[in-house]
Amino acid sequence: MIDSNQQHGGSDAAEPGATMRVSTANLVGGDFVEVDEIQTGQIIRGFRIIERLGVGGFGEVFKAEQLNLKRLVAFKVLKPGMDSQEIVTRFEAEQKAMARLDHPNIAKIIDGGLSPRGRMFFAMEFVPGATISDYCDRRRLKVSERLGIFLEVCDAIHHAHLRGIIHRDIKPNNVLVTERDNKPFPKVIDFGIAKAIYGHLSEEGVCTIQNHFLGTPVYMSPEQAERSGLEVDGRSDIYSLGVLLYELLCAKTPIETQEVGRKDIEAVRKMILETDAGKPSTRIVQCTEEIAASVAHNRDCDVDSLVQTLSEDLDRIVIKCLEKDRNCRYATVAELMGDLRSYLSKVRLPPEPRNTTRSAKRHNDYHPVIYCLIAVLVTVVGWFAYQSLAMTAEREFALRFKVSYPPPAGQFVRIGDDYSVRWIPAGRFIMGSPDDELLRSTNELQHEVVFSKGFFLSETECTQSQWDAVMGNRPSRFQGAQLPVEQVNWSEAVEFCRKLTAKHQQQGQLPDGWEWRLPTEAEWEYAARAGTVVPRYGDLDIIAWHAGNSGNTTHPVGRKQANGWGLQDMMGNVWEWCLDWHGDYPTSGVVHPKGPTSGSHRVFRGGCYRLSESRKFRSGYRSGISPNTQTFDVGFRPALSQIDTTN
Repeated sequence: MIDSNQQHGGSDAAEPGATMRVSTANLVGGDFVEVDEIQTGQIIRGFRIIERLGVGGFGEVFKAEQLNLKRLVAFKVLKPGMDSQEIVTRFEAEQKAMARLDHPNIAKIIDGGLSPRGRMFFAMEFVPGATISDYCDRRRLKVSERLGIFLEVCDAIHHAHLRGIIHRDIKPNNVLVTERDNKPFPKVIDFGIAKAIYGHLSEEGVCTIQNHFLGTPVYMSPEQAERSGLEVDGRSDIYSLGVLLYELLCAKTPIETQEVGRKDIEAVRKMILETDAGKPSTRIVQCTEEIAASVAHNRDCDVDSLVQTLSEDLDRIVIKCLEKDRNCRYATVAELMGDLRSYLSKVRLPPEPRNTTRSAKRHNDYHPVIYCLIAVLVTVVGWFAYQSLAMTAEREFALRFKVSYPPPAGQFVRIGDDYSVRWIPAGRFIMGSPDDELLRSTNELQHEVVFSKGFFLSETECTQSQWDAVMGNRPSRFQGAQLPVEQVNWSEAVEFCRKLTAKHQQQGQLPDGWEWRLPTEAEWEYAARAGTVVPRYGDLDIIAWHAGNSGNTTHPVGRKQANGWGLQDMMGNVWEWCLDWHGDYPTSGVVHPKGPTSGSHRVFRGGCYRLSESRKFRSGYRSGISPNTQTFDVGFRPALSQIDTTN
């Protein structure tokens, strides 16, 4: 994007929720610039150019005045060749989405358009501040003070993610800090511009225009850089936030800017995909004494104190953001914020579940005996630590399921001999679909949903062998032990869950107060999205059996790509019963919703093997059917949770 180191806009923001419109009819005539060079004093569609603030890879940024409102704006002009009617159309669509953003730490986009000479411009709220890294260094802010500012940035990004908007270009130059009441006040700028310019190209990986990356390589996630067609979601922003936090802590970035400048595009792409980030504390130690002292000085401490501060929890938090595999990162910005707040409150983070693949890659030269000794030591210390605690619900949970508490999102747990489940964490999300989502239905009104407790969800649909082991029959049209069970109605699915609970309790597989049940509609969508805000979590052929690839039959479960929390077949194969009656969504936020108290149809979700309509393979798509229906394309996926005693 366009970089400038001073920039941006004043205290006069656009009205919350205000929407500008860019119509084709308004893009010709009027007060447009007729020359390629932007001149001080020129008036462009009601904006008078005051001075140039900076030049970047994609154009220039100016300080300007919006004449009718007498307010300052940042006026960004793209280079010739980077603008088209397609970009204008995408920008207009993006502005409709941007109208949903109303957050004090997000700068508003005020206007945009094309000149007759083909120069695309964006007018944004003017923020008269420094970049976040410069601001922190000039004021010698401590690590804790830097984290406080960073948390405000995270809250802004989280606000956007909940409303289906990804930034795609988070970096210091797009986070400017001014002051209010003598306190730092960060503003995230350029929301919406990245998608308007990049459009669908970013979903195909990194693309180039005039030998430039569409994005900023140093802060770019691996999935933005690769050519796999992997769809970019909110976890890409989490990676970029990790790079930003890395820089705030140790004044370095995982990939150095100087290295990027010396390499061609393919070499840079390879660096993004393959270069592992060292821990921030390690980067300080590796610096020369002079540089390390300067970095520590800017953080109002000495080198040893800085290294000690960064070690362990902060190192872990940053590295988790920067995992190459996005499934290993924080699933949502809210999770990242939770760990940072725990650190600031001096609450130690729970032990990180070991990623054996990653550990083997990083430590493959360790002797096996050392691994054994470490494992024994950790086991003994952990056992004594647990004996010193009271038998809390958390401890019982951890002992029973053999995981830390609370588990990370998507934590795998085995229940009994043949039930694989994934942990779905407490959290909040925007349920439903935005108005501009392609092929959305009118019954998908967006509203916020909050879950104060996590739950487990089966990794796949219930199989015929699992059904037979509990119910003693195989009612399905398509027979096969690992095929999903179908031709079971809603009541039969509920009865299966009841009997499975009794069986596992009798076998000692469940702790007291836990039960198997159908997921609510909100739980199903929350789990399907897995922290993403896109219509579905991947390419349809990769994640789902549908009419185009199924051969008009069901397939063994677990053969398609999982979502970010390890759940497979959330789309396709068979529809899945949910607990709720089908009805209208609430118009405001809700906690643990269970749908209407009565109705004629029960909800089912996810699409099936014989559907060809892509609109039904979306996380937000919903439908209902009589609970007495037994059909060969409807099955279910059980959830495991603490028994709800509130009803």
